[in-house]
Amino acid sequence: MNTVDFVKALLKERHIPLSRIERDLGFANGYIGQLKKGTFPSDRLFMIAEYLGVSPKYLESCGGAIEKTDPAPVLSDEEASFLALFRRLDRLDRAQVAGYVNGLLAGDKYKKDEPAARVG
Repeated sequence: MNTVDFVKALLKERHIPLSRIERDLGFANGYIGQLKKGTFPSDRLFMIAEYLGVSPKYLESCGGAIEKTDPAPVLSDEEASFLALFRRLDRLDRAQVAGYVNGLLAGDKYKKDEPAARVG
């Protein structure tokens, strides 16, 4: 089994369509299925590993002796789409988004008995 086949198997196991991960990560439609060498460029491998909540080494070893990192949280479609968009931002824009979210959380609308956790 090669890396591409292993990623496809993980996606199937987690009930994630290829089209969804390709869309969420900004890949072309059908990109994963068209990889003939069975490997991903390192930048894409890192993105896929992060998306699946595993290490790039785990993917490269096709789940061999290398352990998975903490299991990825289950995200709603809305959360997954937001996260994919957030990941496309550069560091400064991410900081601006975090500042905006922290401002929202500081407002009366989201205040509860305990202080809100800060983002970023």
